[in-house]
Formats: sequence, structure tokens, C-alpha cells
Amino acid sequence: MVQPINIQPGRVMVQADPATTETERSLTAPTPRPSTGETVLLSAGAQALPPALAAGPPKDSARIDSLRAGIANGSYRPDPDVIADSLTQNIMELSF
Repeated sequence: MVQPINIQPGRVMVQADPATTETERSLTAPTPRPSTGETVLLSAGAQALPPALAAGPPKDSARIDSLRAGIANGSYRPDPDVIADSLTQNIMELSF
């Protein structure tokens, strides 16, 4: 279904049946399910993940500082062929 870009936010255009014109209807939030009383226990490894994820990926500060200095003084010259090869390799890994 194709949505026009000029409808109000939070609204969606729907077609009731092929013989009628499109009509608007409000999007509604899903109805919350009642609690079943079940509990979930996380392993120690799973409990340790949130703080590790909050810190983000490891960073090589020395490498970052070196690249910033090279960019600032004009000595950084990226190789377009190396960049293209790396992008192609990443696409191939994600595709298969």
C-alpha cells in the first residue's frame, strides 16, 4: 500500500474495499497482555551485558589521535581502492 506524504502523523490511509475510496483510521496502541506470573532469570553473562554495551565498542585512542592529526595537517590520504575493496568485502559477508 502506498501512503501519501500529506496525511496527519499517527494516521494511516486504508482502503476498505476496492469499490470504495480510501478512508483514514487512527493507529491504536496494542492492548497490553495480562501478566502470567512467569519470571525470567538471566545468566551472569547476560546480566553483565548492559554495562558493557553502554560503554560502546573498544576504542584505539592512539589511532584516533593519529588520524585526527593527519587530517588536521593534511597528511592523511585515504586510498579509494582500499576503501572500495573493504566495502565490497563487507557487502559480500553480509549477503551470504
